[in-house]
Amino acid sequence: MRKRTACCVAVLSLFISAAAAGQFHLRDSVPRRDSLLHRDTLPQATVTGYTDNGSDKNALHIQRLSGKIVDIISAENVAQSSDLSVADITRRVNGLSVTMDHSGQSDLTIIRGIDPKYNYTLVDGIKIPSPGDRSRYVPLAIFPAGMVERIEVYKSLTPDMEGDAIGGVVNLVLRDAPKEPIFQLRLSSGYNQQLIDQPYLSFDNHVVQKESPYQLHGPAYAAAGDDFTKPNLYFTNHQPAPDLLGSLTWGRRFFNNKLGVLIAGDYQSVKSAVDNFFIPQNNEPELNNAPGLTDFYLDQYSATIIRKSLHAKLDLALDPKNTIDLYQFYTNQEDIESRHRVDTSLDEGRSEPGTGRITIFARSRLHFQDLYSASLHGTHQPIPNLGIRWTLAYADATGLYPDWAELSASTARIEQPNGTVDQSPLLLDPLTRIWLRNREQDLSGYLDADYHLEFKGRELVVSAGGLYRAKDRDNFYNSYTFQPAITTTDGQPFVDIYHAVWTNNNGPQDPYGAVANSNTYTAHEYIGAAYASLALKGKKAEWLAGLRYENTNQQFVSSIDPSLSYGKEGTIQYADYLPSAQLTYKLGTKQLLRAAWYESLSRPALYDVTFYSITYEDYVEAGNPFLQRSRANNADLRYEYYPGGLDFLEGGLFFKHIADPYEKTLLDAGDELYPLPSQGLSYTPAQELTAQMRNAPDATDYGLELAATKYFGRIGIQAGYTYTYSSITVQTKFQTRQDPNDPSSNIITVSRKETRPLQGQSPHLANASLVYNDGRHGWLARCTAIYTGRRIYSVSGWYGLDYWERGYMLMDASLEKKFGSHFKAFIKTANLFNTTTAVDLLTPNPEFASHFIPGQQSANRITVSRQITRASYYAGLEWGLP
Repeated sequence: MRKRTACCVAVLSLFISAAAAGQFHLRDSVPRRDSLLHRDTLPQATVTGYTDNGSDKNALHIQRLSGKIVDIISAENVAQSSDLSVADITRRVNGLSVTMDHSGQSDLTIIRGIDPKYNYTLVDGIKIPSPGDRSRYVPLAIFPAGMVERIEVYKSLTPDMEGDAIGGVVNLVLRDAPKEPIFQLRLSSGYNQQLIDQPYLSFDNHVVQKESPYQLHGPAYAAAGDDFTKPNLYFTNHQPAPDLLGSLTWGRRFFNNKLGVLIAGDYQSVKSAVDNFFIPQNNEPELNNAPGLTDFYLDQYSATIIRKSLHAKLDLALDPKNTIDLYQFYTNQEDIESRHRVDTSLDEGRSEPGTGRITIFARSRLHFQDLYSASLHGTHQPIPNLGIRWTLAYADATGLYPDWAELSASTARIEQPNGTVDQSPLLLDPLTRIWLRNREQDLSGYLDADYHLEFKGRELVVSAGGLYRAKDRDNFYNSYTFQPAITTTDGQPFVDIYHAVWTNNNGPQDPYGAVANSNTYTAHEYIGAAYASLALKGKKAEWLAGLRYENTNQQFVSSIDPSLSYGKEGTIQYADYLPSAQLTYKLGTKQLLRAAWYESLSRPALYDVTFYSITYEDYVEAGNPFLQRSRANNADLRYEYYPGGLDFLEGGLFFKHIADPYEKTLLDAGDELYPLPSQGLSYTPAQELTAQMRNAPDATDYGLELAATKYFGRIGIQAGYTYTYSSITVQTKFQTRQDPNDPSSNIITVSRKETRPLQGQSPHLANASLVYNDGRHGWLARCTAIYTGRRIYSVSGWYGLDYWERGYMLMDASLEKKFGSHFKAFIKTANLFNTTTAVDLLTPNPEFASHFIPGQQSANRITVSRQITRASYYAGLEWGLP
């Protein structure tokens, strides 16, 4: 980090010195790669007036002038909302929804019912790798909401845009240096309702060692018990401190506006707690696919998310025809999570509610994510009508799970013949401690050129360019297993981690660690691309058509024993030609009609195509080197009306046909994991419940989007609605009698076709906001409701046994008061009505009346998960210049 800071300071000093010497001439508006909306323009020498780039008015203006189908959320809109991360913000965009993680926080963004894996994220127009171990592109949840100037969601692609986006593209445009000096300080604090009602489950996260004994001392070191900390496995309940959120922004222009500088930092420390239950399908189903439910998990989560970000921008012009921008940012997220789980067996010793074999788990888990990126961008006009743009970008993304550990103990409550219930002792179980680290480094180069001509009174633009990206990924996985010593005839009674006694002199059974596995690997990806396009602009119509070529080469080598039959290495190569066409037609001075058609692909991530196998939550997740990329044909038609001010109306249709779509599918123990011989079989079986990305037959996805904004004086109404329909037909398994008419015949597994929506696709998405804006007296109020319709939460390989998440609604509200021109106070509430999310199996519930399975609400469905996320309340102050 010191080297990065020194580099930034050195370059900044060089820029300031050169500008002071009078060597540069700066224009007010510099085309940048940070917004794809600006990439088709040549460098301009025109001096323009200052515009608040983060305002709603400017966002609507940019959206109107765009040659692409795009929706934009401004920084002004974000500041008025209760959103904490960029992922939260995307819920307000038509056609977008988010998944929520087990702690109730927004996680990944779904665009038009298309899984997050089918979309990519840009930061100031540049692709950024993910510090997450299971995300190809940087997750939006890692960015604090306050660091963006606007969010651009592209729903159509042009040839100059990278083609691996079947759903769409989210571009974060970060704040830029304004014409006038700016200094803003924003502080707020608040609390989650759940933490008012119950204590926070915590552990000492400061003692966690970021490196394992293997990493600290080398592969020849035999770890002993003293090499492992204990306080991170000792849990206490307490009342935590309130959340703290803050941001600081400073920017100005120097030397008669020749040099622009902006530095901004954001900090968030947010705590949450949720209680939920989960029922996995651990067994094969019974006759007629009656689900095989074996366990009931009752979970208590407590989590703290700490987000930190810092970014700096510099822009200057060598002369009116040559400009250079330098941009650097660093962001970090630390997840501190504790989980207490009670696992009651539904098939071992359970005769009635309150009985059965019970396992108690206490897990501590930290997840560090760090991301650094630097990009240098230039625009040049070497001859009249020719514009050249280039970008060099570097990014380093790291993720770390240090000493991920879960302490467990087992007991039982067994009904005796005389009707009494016997409680057995609580006995210590084995313990595993894991270190998991991943790192991705990207080095990219972009080159674009545009040549402008006049053709029969119309403007003709010929464009060409390309990119090359080299990505390197390192993954490290090491684990140690501890076996409890037998101290009584039953085992070892459990008290806590300080009283636990392990075999092998209190050390691990595998003192050298378990490093030689498929989760420790190196991987590389090389992507080359080129494109050519032609744009024709007349008085009413603007056409653009072109072709993009992308070549992909992926490789991996794992540390697994090469004598094994599979899992050591792999290479995947393919090439794609991606044509596209766009039309923008002016129906009048205030009306537009847009049409777009393009081909795109979805490229599996490097970790997706290795042989990795890790249990993150409730079942194993495995890679799939046989996974094929998906390809899609996409079509869009949209009408836009801009009557004036902030009023706006749009309506659109979209259609997608996806070849070789892939989804995360749950496999049972006997299902084929890989088409490779193993254990005397013609294939490798999964051996246990396993989630794996699998290709499926072709799918279709289409829908309707409507959005409108209307102001009546001080009162404004904003609303959006999206209807989406998707369909995919897959082969599933079904348990039936060999002779359906003979109840004594054998139960066999047959194949049955099932047609269903794509995983994550909701038929109905809606949002509505009521805004009161009294600028004269400094009052601003906003209330927003967001509805996410029913969708498939998890896909099963068995007929009729997919997990379905019910529809739910979120309600947020905020109130702001300005005092003079520099000071404001605000209060915000998120999730005002305590959202409940529930997941069901849509199959009859024979145990509903007996209460044999807890948490059930209907005889027509089996509720397998139910979680209540409670409201959060925040209050804060902002002071700034101008």
